Order: sequence, then C-alpha cells, then structure tokens
Amino acid sequence: MYVTMTDKALSGWGSAKNRISKIVYELPYPNLYLDNVIAAAENNRDMTHVNVCEKAPYYSAKTHTVSWRTIETHPSMYR
Repeated sequence: MYVTMTDKALSGWGSAKNRISKIVYELPYPNLYLDNVIAAAENNRDMTHVNVCEKAPYYSAKTHTVSWRTIETHPSMYR
C-alpha cells in the first residue's frame, strides 16, 4: 500500500521546475503505519492531495517529479 501527496513547497521550481512534486510513501505494514503517515502528511501545511493507493502509483515524468520514500529513508513519518 502507498500514501501519495503533493508537496506544494517544492512544486514548480528546482528539480521540479514546471512540474508537480509528488511524494510516495511505501507502507510495508499498512495496519501499523497508515494512520501515522496520513496524520503526518495532513499536519504538514505544504502537503496537499493526500491519497491512499493499493498499487504503486504512476506519474508522467513530463508533468511530475516523484520522491519515493520508505520507513528506512524517512522513519519519522511512520511514528
């Protein structure tokens, strides 16, 4: 399972110039981490369009920059 969100602070400039910056968190154990990741995203004012997906999402590289994150790379989001 995956939680996706748009990072409005990074969209449109830097490595996401003229594109939307998306962040995707992989949930190895959804029952343990789903609520925590959603709550952390919703409490961050730069994150919008928070969604849950059962399959890995796909975003066109022409319109989006995607950052894939896991519990190993960003453990604080899972607490």
